[in-house]
Amino acid sequence: MPHPDNIIPLLSEISAYVNDFNISMGYPLKRSSLYSLFEFIFNAQLSKKEGAYYAKDYLKVLRHPLVKILNLLNNETVTRVLIHKIEEY
Repeated sequence: MPHPDNIIPLLSEISAYVNDFNISMGYPLKRSSLYSLFEFIFNAQLSKKEGAYYAKDYLKVLRHPLVKILNLLNNETVTRVLIHKIEEY
């Protein structure tokens, strides 16, 4: 592919028709989910004051897709309940 930005839309379209494929180009790290998760974590740490986190930064970490799918205590809903309780507070 001449432009790496088009790889994700292409893969989502052809995945229903093609089982095996090889991507031989790099995907920009800054556009990955893992990069954004670390960015949210670092921002939360930087905004921490007197042992307390800024709620907006803390919630960004908890709402991240890679955190939301964590299976805590053998229960997938624990993270969602935690986020809901924090938002109520």
